[in-house]
Order: sequence, then C-alpha cells, then structure tokens
Amino acid sequence: MRKKSDKAYEGKLHIRLLDRLEIIYGNQSVETALKKSRKARSLVSFLILNQGKPVSFSDIHRALWGNGDAADLDNVLKVLVSRTRSMFVAVHPALRDCSMSQPGAYRWNMEMTAEVDVFEIEALCTELCQGNALTEAGQKKLESLMCLYTGNLLPEEAETEWVKRFSSRLEEQFKSTVFHALSLLHEKNDAASIVKICRMGLATM
Repeated sequence: MRKKSDKAYEGKLHIRLLDRLEIIYGNQSVETALKKSRKARSLVSFLILNQGKPVSFSDIHRALWGNGDAADLDNVLKVLVSRTRSMFVAVHPALRDCSMSQPGAYRWNMEMTAEVDVFEIEALCTELCQGNALTEAGQKKLESLMCLYTGNLLPEEAETEWVKRFSSRLEEQFKSTVFHALSLLHEKNDAASIVKICRMGLATM
C-alpha cells in the first residue's frame, strides 16, 4: 500500500483487506466510521471484492444474511446502503459515490479507488505467471508479492462463505505464482534466491 501522504493519490481511496479492513481517504481513516456496524463493513468489503462489477440484491442477501424473504431483505438492504453512505459522507462528502446503485444491484465505484491490496496481488500474480524467465525486475516484483500477501483475508469475516471463496481463489493464485517462479529460478540454478523465496513463502502458506 502506498503511503497516506502520497500527493499523487489524494482524493482516492487506499484499501487494505488482508489482515484487517483499512480504508484511507487522504489522511483520514474511513473504516473507523464503520466500526459501529459490522453489516456495513461486510457490505463494503463484499462490494470491493467484486471489483466494480454489479452485485445483485439476491447475491448480497445471501452473503450478508443467508436465505430469507427477498422483499423484506430488499428493504433491509436499502436501509443498510443508506446508513453506510451516511457514514462515508461523515468522513468526506465526496465519498457518497463510493457505492453506486443500478436496477436490482449495487457496485463499488472503482474510479474513486487508487488501490486495493488484493487486486495488486492478483495483478502481480498474472504478470509473473506470464513470464518464461525471471529477470531482476521480476524477482523484485516477486518479493513485493511475498510481502503483500499474508493469507489472512478479512479476519473478521473469515468463516463466511463468500470470504472463504475469495480467499481460496487468492491463495491458489499466490501458490501457482510462487511455484512458477521457483521453477524459473531452478532453471537458473539460483539456489540463494530459491532459499529466500521459500523462507518468505513458509510464513504465509
């Protein structure tokens, strides 16, 4: 994650989902405003992990409440969204548009988001797995990946099915990338780097 004082990213959100939920806007902590409502934190986290894609009311119902009467849950969801937006607005008026509504669905506004640690990890995994050789620059990116990934996605929600699903996907991407990188290092006979990466990997796998 970039430093909070990074001027180039002022006006956008910096989001951390591994180890804890952390949302920073400028130098202000947004998730602090959500502390009174676990459901608000769950809603925000679920929308963020869907990376700007519309999420239907029914999918949100299942994630946050399980099965129930759809009509009743629609009303409960609308109230929750309204309350959550108010919490964001209390931090800064511009944050009203973090979540967007459309017929039958809500989505996270990625245009207001500078970075999300999970998506940084996925991007690094994709880039590193496409290579047939591990350059010095690639090895630095691999080490950055090892530092970013902790394997502990949204611990407050760790036992919920939707977090398990996202966590499992991220873990598989991470492992595949590390094994691919190790095979490339083996081809180079770079024993020192192999040992270093293995030690870093053991801390998270």
